[in-house]
Amino acid sequence: MMIYDEIHWWQFPLKFISIRLNDDVRKIFFREAESYFNGSGKIAKFLQERAGKYDRRINTDYRIVWHYKKRARYIPAWMIFEIGNQINFGLTRIERNIISYISSSGKIIIKNPKLPVKVTPVFASIAIHIMCDGSKSANKFFYSQKRYSELERFIKLIKYVFGNYETNSKRGHYVPAIFTTVVSQYYKIDNFLSSECRIPKKILNGDKNFKVAALLSFLHDDGNVSASVRFLSSNRYFLLDLFNLVKSLDYGCNNLSTMKKRFKMKKDGYSFTLKPSGVNNFFNDSRILIKEFPLMDVGRKLSYMESYVGFRNRKWKQRKKFETKEMIKNALKDEPKTAYELRNIINVTLWTTYHHLQHLMNKNEIKKIKHDKRYKYYLVNHQ
Repeated sequence: MMIYDEIHWWQFPLKFISIRLNDDVRKIFFREAESYFNGSGKIAKFLQERAGKYDRRINTDYRIVWHYKKRARYIPAWMIFEIGNQINFGLTRIERNIISYISSSGKIIIKNPKLPVKVTPVFASIAIHIMCDGSKSANKFFYSQKRYSELERFIKLIKYVFGNYETNSKRGHYVPAIFTTVVSQYYKIDNFLSSECRIPKKILNGDKNFKVAALLSFLHDDGNVSASVRFLSSNRYFLLDLFNLVKSLDYGCNNLSTMKKRFKMKKDGYSFTLKPSGVNNFFNDSRILIKEFPLMDVGRKLSYMESYVGFRNRKWKQRKKFETKEMIKNALKDEPKTAYELRNIINVTLWTTYHHLQHLMNKNEIKKIKHDKRYKYYLVNHQ
């Protein structure tokens, strides 16, 4: 079983969080601190000396120590760290007794936190998701996702890694700043903006499962599954990183192609596709990863990829002429269907499905109507 890196509470940006300790441990902590320093006033003086390291200022009044000892539910993490180190109060002992922690803004409480944070492939996927479909406003990162089920999955990823917290999301989700800071510190990410970001070297040079997780996350946000599996981005260097990641996995793929700026595009776009063997290997590796980390299942696009693999590996003789077209017409007798639905029924690739549909429309045997954001096909003059 693989051993994953761990990020402990004292490796967080301490000046941005406050910690709530188990009441019994908090009493023991301050009792040992007062015994070591010989009084609350000397603890306050010690904290004043250390505060500058965290861009903080406090006075030396003993009552500030009394406040955190008796009244405050949350104690600044930097104070606990500095006192704990000085009196040799085990940092891991503190970690085991952290009930919750709160950001410096005081708006988000992380209950029953996952500590230490384990750097699993799920942790890596959060970084890629924010890069692909995230946007930054001041110090806040917003993950945009129109499909509520997929937005829920993203929030579950974060809770799986960091712990539970209250959310209020509709068309997207503000990622708690403390989480993005922890992720960026670990991966040394300078920029999450999709137009400027790069895939972290720790992922590019890391274990296979982390690479597969990154690829799945990219596929979910900026990939396409139809005639093949295609990855797209307006950030050429970001896509080149992904291209090199794919090559390191020995997935066959085509070289990068350029899509010149047109219509609503603000700049040129870039893409590459996996070869059939690459799709097959990617899908098989994804299933292995998902077995250990079910949240890595990216839903409909993984289902599309499964169908594609099934089409490529199907074993049946070539159909008779017009047989596939007849299968399409029979499938439309009950009700109109999308090309994706027909593809699964007639068991051919999406582009082959479109090819047959176009022929049938040219003969005026079927027509298409727009339903929400997709087209559905129906029989003409069907009784």
